[in-house]
Amino acid sequence: MGISMYPSFRLKKREITNTLLKSIHNRLDEAIDTIREKDPVFYKNCNKLFALLKQPQSVWERHLEFYKDTGQKIVLYSSVVFHNTALGPPKGGVMLITPQILGKDFFKTFDSFRDQRASVEETWKSCCKWVTEEIEALSIVTTLKLALYSLPLGGGMCGVFLGELKDINGEIFLQSIELANDEKQRLFREIGYLLTMEGIMGYNTYSPGPDLGTDEAMMDSMADGHFRALAEMEEIKEKGLLERLKNIRDSEIIWTSGMPYLKVADEFSKNIRKYGDGKQSVPELGAVTSKTYSGLEGRTEATAFAAVEITNFLVWYNENPKDYLKVRIGRERKNYLEGKTVVIQGFGKAGLNAARYFSLMGAKVVAVSEYDQKQKKIVAIYNIQGLNIPALVEYREKRGSIYMFEEAKIYEDPCQLLEEKADILFLAAIENQITVYNAFNIQANYVVSAVNGGITQEGYHILRENRKIIGSDSIVKSGGIIASYLEKIQNAQNDTWEKNYVFEDIIARIENVLKNNVIKNQVEKHGMDMSLAGDVVAIRRIVSTTEAKYLQRVKKAAKKPIIIGIFDSGLGGIIVAEKLNKMLSEGNIKLLLLTDKANFPFGQKTQDEINKIAFQAIYEINERCRNIKKSNVFFNKVFNKIPYLMKCLLMKLGIVSRDIIVCFACNTVDTLVDRQRLRKRFPHIQFIGPVQNTIAKIKKLPMEAKIGVIGTVGTIKSGIYEKHIREAGYSVIVKSTPLLAVLSEMLYKKSFDTEEMQKAFYRIAREIIQANLEEFIKCNRISHICLACTHYDYLKATIKDIFGELQFISTVETVIDEVKNLLKRLPLQLGERELEFVKMAKKGRDFDRLILEEIILSQYLTPNEKVRFGEMENQIKGIIQNKLAETRAEEIEDIKFFDSKSVKVKSYGKEWVISLFPRD
Repeated sequence: MGISMYPSFRLKKREITNTLLKSIHNRLDEAIDTIREKDPVFYKNCNKLFALLKQPQSVWERHLEFYKDTGQKIVLYSSVVFHNTALGPPKGGVMLITPQILGKDFFKTFDSFRDQRASVEETWKSCCKWVTEEIEALSIVTTLKLALYSLPLGGGMCGVFLGELKDINGEIFLQSIELANDEKQRLFREIGYLLTMEGIMGYNTYSPGPDLGTDEAMMDSMADGHFRALAEMEEIKEKGLLERLKNIRDSEIIWTSGMPYLKVADEFSKNIRKYGDGKQSVPELGAVTSKTYSGLEGRTEATAFAAVEITNFLVWYNENPKDYLKVRIGRERKNYLEGKTVVIQGFGKAGLNAARYFSLMGAKVVAVSEYDQKQKKIVAIYNIQGLNIPALVEYREKRGSIYMFEEAKIYEDPCQLLEEKADILFLAAIENQITVYNAFNIQANYVVSAVNGGITQEGYHILRENRKIIGSDSIVKSGGIIASYLEKIQNAQNDTWEKNYVFEDIIARIENVLKNNVIKNQVEKHGMDMSLAGDVVAIRRIVSTTEAKYLQRVKKAAKKPIIIGIFDSGLGGIIVAEKLNKMLSEGNIKLLLLTDKANFPFGQKTQDEINKIAFQAIYEINERCRNIKKSNVFFNKVFNKIPYLMKCLLMKLGIVSRDIIVCFACNTVDTLVDRQRLRKRFPHIQFIGPVQNTIAKIKKLPMEAKIGVIGTVGTIKSGIYEKHIREAGYSVIVKSTPLLAVLSEMLYKKSFDTEEMQKAFYRIAREIIQANLEEFIKCNRISHICLACTHYDYLKATIKDIFGELQFISTVETVIDEVKNLLKRLPLQLGERELEFVKMAKKGRDFDRLILEEIILSQYLTPNEKVRFGEMENQIKGIIQNKLAETRAEEIEDIKFFDSKSVKVKSYGKEWVISLFPRD
């Protein structure tokens, strides 16, 4: 069956039986009603599109014949549901669905068919319908999750029903089908093969990952079947790989054991990474995620890691709601989980790893439960004093179960676990756990769902009425799906990423979305709870994207967003992006923020390095824009290949619009970048920066003004400010202040365990600012100071507090004015304005930043010595690199400036004391 990537506007009326799907539809209705109330203009413009959210885009169903190891033939019902692909190709899990997990309502429906003496065929159809609707419900949640976190993927889900009907003496019974692990792997190899042959599965179509009842080994099997099908269809583009795959002889032994096709593809990928030119890859490896071959480090733990960090975020925000802009996720966050009691339902990968992370953060896990395969029932254990998680994990690994763990007691009724008195209830089992029947009895203050559909809509409302803080599935169960997206990118780029980098990327995406799109734009603005706010953000994104991409089918022209890419090394770009997001009028504007923190600080880089960094950033932004505008086939396939003069002609004639703006939120980049090369490479992009508008603003000052310009080494060394201001007849003094950009970033990101530590660091920062600027401002009688680095805006209040009534010329404000003036000349459509991170910093440390941070933090240097060392940073870096030849920043364990003449460097366990003034 071919899958259309365009939603149908002809909606079908249907009768829904599955209670989970009904609950999810009610959840959609509530979010849509909230949009109608809070944003009637947006609702009116997109009114007809909301109904698409209740209609699956496509459904694939098959009855699969499968032979068990004993030779017995069984028939398994399988279904794939694509809910919505407005944002991109579908992504979602693969489930093994046993009758037991379908819940009480399913068995009530099943019993009603038995009571009516329905035929086996009718009863089976009702079972399959329920299963498909279950898969559809979970695919909707996946869509919401992907949309919330701005991933260019749509929601899909695949499920295999491990149930069969038996007619025994005229009575119909539903029995579970038991499969051994090797049988499951064979099954998924065949499913991967079948889905690929039918055009369902692939890197640019549906890319599955593990879910309930499946694991990494089964994903390997799916990938193996996928490559077998690609080889048969000869749809492998990589030169040399197709021949190797076709050489595999498909004997019964090979096909039933091992993964010959996947292993060949994995080995080929490694070889071209090692010996190739760096441009080749095997993107088809990304058709399946969470693999053990060409997989992503940290993928298995990502769901639990992110869920626990988000739980800490929820507690932090609930206890300090006015302080939400300072809330951090990840390494620099405050720990609000220490001492909290936690109950975990489900002790599979997500629950077990969550227990580990909760324990590491000092929380006390008092109860856990899981389905015991040997006992054929749910086992729940507790210890009010707190379970010994490392011992419990070790016990489970040895015994295969938590049953009879010596340091815990067993609940007589496993359902008691949900109603246990605790601070946090963490759901990590199956859907439909908090319902209208038990929500009143929940005693935990925080109910966190790390499973899709863990809380029904009725249960959600009861929890809200009882003032419980809820972390919904689309917000909490995000780490795994983000990691899967990163795995697809890693495979496409033929790269390998470290676990720490993966987790940092996940956390950065989550923090940006929760703080800006959810809390700032919805919770704080409209007073809704976080779970509802998450659904509102997701639905707005889906609907507005659907309108932008597909509305030409019902209207003559689709509304396309004006895209503003904002590029900087860190804080300056964040300040510009947040102010633009707040100040711009409502309209169909997409703000894309790219912060290249791996190369921060830019001010210490050479012009060649700046050009390389800038071109890579513009390329990344342009690729993201191409994805947003991918409905424009002409632009994608032809425009980038034609000569420069032809491009200019097409733009002048209006055939191709220049509706992409790239804003350099960095004075150094705006000063040093090769604009001519940029315009030739990207003529469809309009480039703006702070420098020219800032100089124009300075030229409007009174002639008697005493102007001081502070900026990075690169900006000041270029001479652009000094030259133009002096030519205009003004008195101007310039000074490079390399420590201040790094200090700004540290002040913005630094998290402190105690108030005393915070005050101590602020005192250090104040001393450095004073030592840097006191002589410059007072001796030169500066009246107007130009902050020629966007990072410095973060220090403006401190500078004013130290030096009194200075007049500030902010390059943040001038670049924002430039954007606003440019937008006045462009046609702006109604729509949703949103802020998105394009990409976060890659792995690695910057040598300049490492040295400057250690100078700032040194306990042995006076403020004036710190300023002097900051100005000598390039010289210090050269001395260290000469002493430790070939040593990279990543290899340095520690740097300490312990006096005003020497630096101690530690690398690979060895220490060197290096003189900074060898001639002395």
